Amino acid sequence: MKVTVLMIAGLSLVVACTSSPRKGPGASGRDGGDLARPTRSQGLSAPPVALLFVSMDSNHDHFVSREEVDNGIDLEWRALAGPDRVHQSAVQMSNWAAETLGDLNALPSPIAFDSNLDGTITASEFRIRLIDIFVFPPAANKPEAYPKEPVFQPGPSLASLWASAGLIRTDITRGFNGLSGAADGAPLDLHLRLQSLSTDQQPLSRYAVYVWHADAAGEYSVFNRPDTNYLRGIGITDQRGRVNFRTVYPGTYRGRPPHIHFEVYRSLDTLGLGVAPLIRSSILFPEMVSRSVYTRNPAYADSLDKYAALRFQLPVLNPTGDKRAVQLASTSASSNSTLRASLDIFINAEE
Repeated sequence: MKVTVLMIAGLSLVVACTSSPRKGPGASGRDGGDLARPTRSQGLSAPPVALLFVSMDSNHDHFVSREEVDNGIDLEWRALAGPDRVHQSAVQMSNWAAETLGDLNALPSPIAFDSNLDGTITASEFRIRLIDIFVFPPAANKPEAYPKEPVFQPGPSLASLWASAGLIRTDITRGFNGLSGAADGAPLDLHLRLQSLSTDQQPLSRYAVYVWHADAAGEYSVFNRPDTNYLRGIGITDQRGRVNFRTVYPGTYRGRPPHIHFEVYRSLDTLGLGVAPLIRSSILFPEMVSRSVYTRNPAYADSLDKYAALRFQLPVLNPTGDKRAVQLASTSASSNSTLRASLDIFINAEE
């Protein structure tokens, strides 16, 4: 069975952005549920070790499985040690990092690999330390039903009102249907995959997925910002249950860590008719990624202040012991300028 890696625990992102953050009136605390593509001066770069793990996606499905991680680490050890070498020194490790990843400091300190402190690094120590960089939550070995969230605003979703007015789109960074506005922030490619919770875990094809989230300042279009309707969109899953969106990393507001809301409908027709979604929930993000983006990108200045004051709901700090780990998106760098977040969502399609 394929196991999806839900986060990279060692990822540290450096964001460079020359634009100034928009100062708004502040978030109201509502979830907003019921803009131009970022300039070339914006961007973020990840340490080479993050890109090393991304390169292990051998079938290019935007999900790094445990099998792909294992195979990738084996290939890296052979590249480092050669077929006849059993041990490597710290100097050899650093030289390999510089040659392969372009940076002597691309990996954790070589001392961190040498678990028995004997001055050399074995294949086993190399594997164990790299695996530790990944966090496999409990749901990774046994698919769990994605948790639903209560609907505090009953009635038809905004998605049903705008489904035929331009809301079906991949790039959700702009306003649509006559409204202007362009979302500032760190570019994010969001990759979701819907699967049935049944024993065969069949992909859910032709399902409609509505996503929406706060902007870099922690404000929702339409509700906090009635002048625009960006950061909202509907996508239709393909034959493999996949749907993708181009957006920006979500900001936050007082009370909740950063998240992306979503609703899943059995089809676009049922969504348009105002039928209740099969599930309404949200996607969460690794704490270290959020903190790095908010700290280093000026567009998130308001969100950084709110993030530091979170009290009502804390981020997921211990994925192996937090039931919300199933909601954590695997977040890494797809290039030097864009983040990539991927998530498997298991739902009961028979409900």
